[in-house]
Amino acid sequence: MVLGVYYLTRPKPGAKGEGRTFGSIDEVLMAWDAGEVETQTSIRLRYNGTLIDMTTAYDEQALIHAEPIEAKNHMLNTTVGRVVLFDNMPKGMPFINGLLKKKGLGQLVSYVYLRYGPEMTVTMLDHVKELGFYYATKAGITICCAPSRIAGSISLPCSRW
Repeated sequence: MVLGVYYLTRPKPGAKGEGRTFGSIDEVLMAWDAGEVETQTSIRLRYNGTLIDMTTAYDEQALIHAEPIEAKNHMLNTTVGRVVLFDNMPKGMPFINGLLKKKGLGQLVSYVYLRYGPEMTVTMLDHVKELGFYYATKAGITICCAPSRIAGSISLPCSRW
């Protein structure tokens, strides 16, 4: 799940459609559905609403200490994946602009619990879990146990090779 959210919020240099500017979240999602931009494409987005910009914070994972701001026609440097994550969050949640790692996800859960209560926390966790597991499969990261030559007679867990 953490891997999927990390993949979703991570920018990829040189991705298709990089540098495009969008006027709304709906425009970003339409371009993404049409295949004009990729999930990890860096974009500029005109945003109106509550915003937590972790890209300018001292500790980019300390979400619980961040103060949300009310943005009006704010040009935001973000990624398509962050827009997808925000679109799948419960209504009333702020737009979180930043790379979410393991610590950032834990901070997100704490933030939502303290600000919005347990009901919205459960709803948010369901959405994040579903997205995280889905995009973990899209990330294409694999783990394998490969044969290697080791001097001596050491038994390996992958000794069948």
